[in-house]
Amino acid sequence: MNSVATSPSSVRAKLRVLILTQYFPPEVGAPQARLSETARKLQQLGAEVEVLTAMPSYPTGRVFSDWRGRWFMRDEWQGMQVVRAFGYPTKSTKTLPRLLNYFSFVFSSLVAGLAMTKPCDVILVESPPLFLGLTGACLRRFKRAAMVLNVSDLWPETAVALGLYSRESRAVRLAVGLERWLYRVSAAVTAQSSGIADGIRAKCPTANVALIPGGVDAQVFSPQRRDRAVLKPFGGEGRHVVGYAGLLGIAQGIELLLDVAKRLEHRTDIVFLIAGDGPERASLERKAGANVVFAGLMPKADMPALVASFDVTVIPLVKTIPGALPSKMYEAMASEVPIVLAAEGDPRELLERANCGLYAPYSDAAAVASAVAQLCDDRELAGRLGEAGRRYVLAHHVREVIAERLHGVLLEAARPT
Repeated sequence: MNSVATSPSSVRAKLRVLILTQYFPPEVGAPQARLSETARKLQQLGAEVEVLTAMPSYPTGRVFSDWRGRWFMRDEWQGMQVVRAFGYPTKSTKTLPRLLNYFSFVFSSLVAGLAMTKPCDVILVESPPLFLGLTGACLRRFKRAAMVLNVSDLWPETAVALGLYSRESRAVRLAVGLERWLYRVSAAVTAQSSGIADGIRAKCPTANVALIPGGVDAQVFSPQRRDRAVLKPFGGEGRHVVGYAGLLGIAQGIELLLDVAKRLEHRTDIVFLIAGDGPERASLERKAGANVVFAGLMPKADMPALVASFDVTVIPLVKTIPGALPSKMYEAMASEVPIVLAAEGDPRELLERANCGLYAPYSDAAAVASAVAQLCDDRELAGRLGEAGRRYVLAHHVREVIAERLHGVLLEAARPT
């Protein structure tokens, strides 16, 4: 493990954790849900948790009204202290606006971290964005704290896989250099999938890597939350509802769902429901057929009932992204909803291990449509696959157990023996 300078006063009975992330509630999204639940579980384990995050603006690209017009502020979320700093808001996928978004928060979070946050034993930094590791590395020096880098997506590998940058470009080479340096200076690097862990070790063999897999609160996402009444506004009564709940972005490749829906237009007993927001939403709505309904961005509290009420969920990924494993898989599995997966890599491995759905290649819309129709027609098969998914989640991906593992990593990083 990399040695970390800590002052004697930082070693206390109660672990003090600063979570540094660009994304946090009241925003709705996978990292927001995961990090907020992780923070809450760490508190329940006895840690003192403070969050340093950006003014909420995701996914609309506009700062939410209650936070608008401020550079810095103190906030509270479910009894937890939150410090917020300005980040240039945008929902553009273009390079310059995205860099402005990232680096404005890198600098503002450093100022807020130095001036507004409490002493801590360990700083848990969420990546991506990778650049936020610069803030974490600076704060660890000033606060004499350990830094643990949590990698939920490999960057810049993901950007290269999506075709956004060439592997040989100067920007990617610089990002890889930063990535390796951050792995070296972190007391520990936590990875959310085995693919991510392998990618980290390939870049930096000396990194202290810990696998902290994604998970779900199986009491929140549960078949007990099923309530078909939530589908009434979307034309779901008396029909099979094929759902997707999540980000409508480039990587997700939601156009596949529109193609599948078109192939099943003759099935008046099937409706496709897409819940979420993102940069591709407007384009998708223009192209969608009559059997596709867009629910928009829904409150986090409504999502468990919505997901549990799907008859089938389709989870696509347009390209194989190293180590990527969508959290919506765990939510569907916990809710006993069978999955039609159109993705490779870690998601396909999880599907096959858990036996919780059917696979079809992303490039074969006809095969995806056939799998959807099969699960709508064979409810006994759908039920077996759904039950298998929940059994697997309860055995391997319960949030409480994962939080205990993370707490151990943070404790070891802060108080090395």
